[in-house]
Amino acid sequence: MKKLMLIVLILSLFTTSWSWTNHEILVERVYYTLDLETQNKLNVTLLKEGAIAPDKVFHDTVRHSYPKSYIESKEWLFKAKQAYKNKDYNNASYFFGITAHYISDTFSAPHNVKKEPSKLHSKFDSTKYKPKVKCQNYPKEDDLNLSLYLSTINKEIDWYQWVNTNNNSIAISGLDDSLKLLYPIALETFNASCNTLQTEIITSNYKLYNKQTNTLSVVFLMLILLYFIIKKTKVKIRF
Repeated sequence: MKKLMLIVLILSLFTTSWSWTNHEILVERVYYTLDLETQNKLNVTLLKEGAIAPDKVFHDTVRHSYPKSYIESKEWLFKAKQAYKNKDYNNASYFFGITAHYISDTFSAPHNVKKEPSKLHSKFDSTKYKPKVKCQNYPKEDDLNLSLYLSTINKEIDWYQWVNTNNNSIAISGLDDSLKLLYPIALETFNASCNTLQTEIITSNYKLYNKQTNTLSVVFLMLILLYFIIKKTKVKIRF
């Protein structure tokens, strides 16, 4: 049983870490492209924690697709706005991160089809992403519900095209489109403006750290697994 649990932990690092990273990259990109005054109020760490909370904390497996994703987005966006209005900037950051998760998942093609293979879903969501979409107040529908509904159109076609071609640009396009919606929502929520300074190096350093951390975690868990195997079989190793 112990060995089985360790194997599950090791596999989970490969199947979820990059997906979580993309959620964190999106909110980090939004944060660093806001004006400095707003950046000083918000907490980027809590933004990123909120961005993975639906998976890591809530263990939500059913509300990432429209229309349920809209209900979650609306609820957490309301909480983010109220917290920011009350100058509770930590909760505003965390709640907006959660909002961004549900919004961006709505743009993901596998979240718009049924009974897709989980391995393919994970592979699609783990596409490496370096955002190039610039911060600006992109045109959006006044109604978040309509915006998210429109984002689902043709996603089923996108999914089957990706299955047949493994073209990463399909996944990247969905992430870019979600960012184009997150920008104006963030600007409105935080009464902010776009920052003209670029902070690409910060995102790059974060991604490097994340990869190194995951590698070390895998090595550590594999050593533990090896220990239990040796203990079980009573193999003596001489150095």
